[in-house]
Amino acid sequence: MYRQHLSRQHTGLSLAQQRALLGLHDTSTDALWIRLQAMPLPRPQQFDTDLQRIVAHLLTSCPNTTIHTSQLAAFLRTPVEP
Repeated sequence: MYRQHLSRQHTGLSLAQQRALLGLHDTSTDALWIRLQAMPLPRPQQFDTDLQRIVAHLLTSCPNTTIHTSQLAAFLRTPVEP
């Protein structure tokens, strides 16, 4: 996600650090990482519902993968400036 890139710039995290915090540090999660970046951002008025929909879609695509949803929510909620 473009937002993830901005979040990394804002927090000073590297791509590898951000992936590790999400639990996606292994190369077997590369496809999941790419899918996550391609998804639209949650709508502010339906953030929790959209976040759960995103996570469900990702985990359906990669059922043997665990993603740290609380960290994902924190990244998506972090205000960033373009």
